[in-house]
Amino acid sequence: MKFAKPAVALLIFVCFALPFMNLTCGGQTILTLNAYNLTFGTSYSPSGGLDFGSTEKKSEKIGPDAIIIGAFVLALCILVFSFFNTALSRNIYMIGGFLSFILILVFRFKTGSEIQQGGQTIGAEFAYGFYITAAMFLIIGILGVLTLKPKAPVTAAVENPEKIPVETPPAV
Repeated sequence: MKFAKPAVALLIFVCFALPFMNLTCGGQTILTLNAYNLTFGTSYSPSGGLDFGSTEKKSEKIGPDAIIIGAFVLALCILVFSFFNTALSRNIYMIGGFLSFILILVFRFKTGSEIQQGGQTIGAEFAYGFYITAAMFLIIGILGVLTLKPKAPVTAAVENPEKIPVETPPAV
């Protein structure tokens, strides 16, 4: 279990590189984005495909999404705190997993299945990377719950010190 939490946290960053969503127009995929594209923004050429520094002037930009940035920052916190074994780090790991899962779902419902851009309707289909990332954040939250250490039970004698039996020494 020592390496399970960091390994799962590292898998999130692998999942961020998987296809997150496809933008379609007329049933044809015009652009595939991963979570890094949505975190840091990207540019693409209207003719199709991402623009990796081409000299063509006709490229459009997709800005970063605040919700995905929040999930990315939480993923960084999860990764850092997965290496520590304190109560605070276990709580941050658990809460970060569940909050990231919620952020991913909010992004899904905020985006919907259609995006209006420049008077055109562009379809948004969520790809397998989105669903795997959401599942990984949920697994992180559940792992965080499983690694919580229960508090020691408090005995009745400590709660009521006046009821502690006191033995008197025998008389000599």
